[in-house]
Amino acid sequence: MNQFSFSESSMLSILTTIKNNEGSLDYQRKRGMFKNGLFHVYKDSLGFDTIGYGHLVKTKGNYASGINEETADNLLRQDVNGAIQDADHWIPLQGHPEVVQRVLVEMVFQLGINKAKKFIKFAAAIQEKNYSRAGQELKNSTWYQQTPQRVEQHVIDLQKI
Repeated sequence: MNQFSFSESSMLSILTTIKNNEGSLDYQRKRGMFKNGLFHVYKDSLGFDTIGYGHLVKTKGNYASGINEETADNLLRQDVNGAIQDADHWIPLQGHPEVVQRVLVEMVFQLGINKAKKFIKFAAAIQEKNYSRAGQELKNSTWYQQTPQRVEQHVIDLQKI
């Protein structure tokens, strides 16, 4: 089985979208999570230690003094590459429109693969290529209630197909 990958321009678009969703540099600067040229650990919406653009901190010691933009960008790229692989193993990305591939990757990035796999009706709708129903399943989810702006865009994208 070949490893799925996006074109570089699509990957840059995904990275930009996730940066904006996770908190742009300006947003993080205003909130005090980016100061003196470094990103610092903050609590995400569920109370988990996070740094940069949504990177889950597993041991705070690694990031106690902060990280620069290049390190934050590298962590984001690594995390997105992991989300691509996890999403592709969950629901093979090939054969779906790119917008669907992106929804799956961004979902796995934000929730993690174990939580994403709990979206059984959503996954069934994607596999059946019933993208409108998949969007409705997202709209009916707790995830939608937790981050409505982000998920609403996924719903809109899926229902346009």
